Amino acid sequence: MRFFPAVFLTCLVFSVACASSTTLSSPTTTTAISTDQPLLLLVSIHVEGWENENEDPAKFDHHADLILETARHAADQQAVFSFELSSTFALSPGAPPVVSELLSLGHAVEVHADVGGRGSPSLFTLTEQLTAKYRQVSSLGSDPVLVSGICSRGPFVEAAIAAGFSLTTGAVEYCLTALDPSLQPPGFDPTACPNPSACHGRPPFDLATRATPWFTSQTQSWVTPDPSGQLLMVIGESGASLPCLAERELTESGQCQADADDITEFARLAEEYATLESAIGDPCCVFSTSWSIGTAPPEGFTTALVSSVSHLVDNGTARWATPSQVLDAAR
Repeated sequence: MRFFPAVFLTCLVFSVACASSTTLSSPTTTTAISTDQPLLLLVSIHVEGWENENEDPAKFDHHADLILETARHAADQQAVFSFELSSTFALSPGAPPVVSELLSLGHAVEVHADVGGRGSPSLFTLTEQLTAKYRQVSSLGSDPVLVSGICSRGPFVEAAIAAGFSLTTGAVEYCLTALDPSLQPPGFDPTACPNPSACHGRPPFDLATRATPWFTSQTQSWVTPDPSGQLLMVIGESGASLPCLAERELTESGQCQADADDITEFARLAEEYATLESAIGDPCCVFSTSWSIGTAPPEGFTTALVSSVSHLVDNGTARWATPSQVLDAAR
């Protein structure tokens, strides 16, 4: 199943109307998704932020416990998440049994790269870095298709493809710096984005565009769909981590407190995504969120999060999906 056709998404980027077709200028309708092509729920968990845990078994074990507790609570309710490993976690001696359990629970184990954010790295440099990270995770028994954390002024799309990846999530405003100037949104100033932290908000896509992945093969035109592209761009609620959904964006420190308001907003967004349908009648969509578990979430948070959308799953309107399943649906 392909999502929106190229002409439709091109018209929607940055909410600019397409003058060539009045039929395709409206991004959404209020018709619910048919139950045979449900909304796909993709939660990307960035397993990152614990410095030197590969050299400190006690620190690693604590981090691993948080990750596995989250994974078990989700699996208990038949939900699957995408656990995206940093190099520090993947290279820790204790990583193999953790990955083995994640996979046995039905979760995906992917790559969180966190590369490319300084200067304008070359294709060779980015490809070398991403290939190393791909091998780190694949050596643990996974078959990664997704890489997050690759926004760069360099050719991050081409590098991800060359390294063996087929899907990316978590695109933030910094990704816009690599675009050809003619494709950058009106008023966007690349010089105001010296690094990803300075421009970590969500790109200015409308809801329908955020909900409908597209393929690309070129960094300079990554906002324009390419039917023969090799990297699937999944936007969703990028730029606001799951514990920051109620706040709408990361705080200056990059931290938000996961609480009941975030669960309420997660459920509301899932409902909103689930009512989308393309202007030509093809159902979509993917509701993608990210979550970096640096500290333990409140007791019961994962269970309540999954339960908040259980009615959509139970009635066939939505289903939990791994990155590979999202990729299969898009092809």
